Amino acid sequence: ATSNALTSTITPSNINTLNITSNTSYLINVNLDNQKTYIYKRKDGNWNLIRTCPCSTGISGEDTPCGSFSVQEKGDWFFSEKFEQGGKYWTQITGDILFHSVPFARDKKTILDYTLNSPASHGCIRLSVDDAKWIYSNVPRGSKILIK
Repeated sequence: ATSNALTSTITPSNINTLNITSNTSYLINVNLDNQKTYIYKRKDGNWNLIRTCPCSTGISGEDTPCGSFSVQEKGDWFFSEKFEQGGKYWTQITGDILFHSVPFARDKKTILDYTLNSPASHGCIRLSVDDAKWIYSNVPRGSKILIK
């Protein structure tokens, strides 16, 4: 991504003026201000918005990192002993920062926190189960992730 992409608010109307590249035909843009995750797909050289997902990012002091990343590893479940909660359909952004579902108890059935559209995580980007599964299933490793 160019510095313009990291300093501008990316919208469907300006994304194709910002010279944003991805190693795949997918791009994920996380807007921390409005707690939304936008997924774009490149077709005929242009980025087109294909999905908008309400999300929940890091609380103050456990902020979601800003910058340019790319999709790393993926998995269908994790559980954090430290936080006593897990998540379904995780997609790694960097280190232990992930896209994943709203948090679940160890039983993988009980949702512990339904919060979306406002910060509530320890730095990860929480999504609905459907949205987390969609990213897990459709967005390939190497896809660009912009968080601002």
